[in-house]
Amino acid sequence: MRRRILLFAAVSCAVALLSGFHGGGARPLAVGQRILYAAVSGPDFPARQPDLLRMLDAKDVPGMRRHVWNVWAAMTQPTPSGFPRFLTWYQVSETFGASDSLPAERVFAPEFRIPSQKNIGSGDAILSFNLYNDSFRYHVRRNGYQSKKKLIAMAGRLTDVEDFPNDSISVKTVWWPVRRDGLTAFPVWDDTPTRPITWGRGDKALVASGFFKDLTPAEQQAMTTHEEEGNDFEAFGRVVAIDPRRPSVPRGETAELNFFDPMDARMQRITTRTARVVPMSRMFTVQVNDQKTVDWINHLPLADELTIRMWGRRFERGDYVALVAVHISTRETPDWVWATFYWHDQPDQAPLGNDRIAAVPGVFRDYKMHSVYHAELPKEAGGHNAIAFNPYLEAAFAYGPRSNCSACHQRAVMTADGPGDVFPVRLGYLPKDDPFYKGKLRLDTSWSLAYETK
Repeated sequence: MRRRILLFAAVSCAVALLSGFHGGGARPLAVGQRILYAAVSGPDFPARQPDLLRMLDAKDVPGMRRHVWNVWAAMTQPTPSGFPRFLTWYQVSETFGASDSLPAERVFAPEFRIPSQKNIGSGDAILSFNLYNDSFRYHVRRNGYQSKKKLIAMAGRLTDVEDFPNDSISVKTVWWPVRRDGLTAFPVWDDTPTRPITWGRGDKALVASGFFKDLTPAEQQAMTTHEEEGNDFEAFGRVVAIDPRRPSVPRGETAELNFFDPMDARMQRITTRTARVVPMSRMFTVQVNDQKTVDWINHLPLADELTIRMWGRRFERGDYVALVAVHISTRETPDWVWATFYWHDQPDQAPLGNDRIAAVPGVFRDYKMHSVYHAELPKEAGGHNAIAFNPYLEAAFAYGPRSNCSACHQRAVMTADGPGDVFPVRLGYLPKDDPFYKGKLRLDTSWSLAYETK
């Protein structure tokens, strides 16, 4: 029977526990620490599906966003170990691995890798791992969906996997390495692309699919030359300097440090950047003290781009990883509820942070949020499809800064030959009778069923 652990009612208690995350002489959270699974429950999760769909139909964006903030507040409440609830959930090996049973007490052992978004095209030096709540994992194991062979056999015979329960949650986390002994440059997304949004990974597939049919052949060919020149984090126009040694920093303090030159389209040139200094205490961080995880991080593709090139040394024991972005999807509606969060040094700015609710605890208030309940609706000003993307994951794609989580994930399918193609991602809603789905098994929008299965 799945466990339900009630939320801490008092936000003051939550903030008190979260204050132990960093600085001030408190012992930092660390890889290898003991954790117990902690579920999310509360008055707004799972929400009643008719209520959420009614908000979507009414174009009640404030109400839709308020629900997502409530989910974020519930997920980030601290557990006795000090970790937020969602970081006690099950990782890929625990969800899709060989074992059906798991011990009640586990250790926090992040399965870092390059995010799947970064592996499409050329990889980038950034860390990620996925998490799934008990409801999601139970559904996978009960139906045998951890087996890629089974899903491939279903393709062509069935149109859909069994729907996930409405309290299922899938999470992708993104982390940034932070040195313990000096300042670390971190690129901040200010919603100002330095490249044309048509540039980036996937533009070759869009050209081949006829997306740019209004351009001349020469112009279409020119588009394909920008496949690896999108708006990835190397191109962000501003950086901050993360200081791990002081719990507070004087307002307006800046520092000079090395980072990628945003004017270099190939994202290879390093230059000196002026950065606002922010204390690490404003970020959720975990210290890495075990050599196995240190070695794993150092062997990830291009990790030295952020360590050796910027710090002059490799990642070492005692360094930190900071949580900088989070993708969340909940099965509260048939198209799922999609939310994506990213850290910002000015998180209260409108329109992505000024409506944050008071229940969000501690450092988890320093994130901006996009949310979407549909691949198109409600339309943006000017008639564009609803936008929801994470700059640390999707800005490098062609049209990435105008993309939509649901529009990508609705394409999650298995074929008789294996997982379906991610590219080309087109914006817009795909009805169930769309020719794209012919002969394919829809995976209830979960790319994990395509790419994490064994």
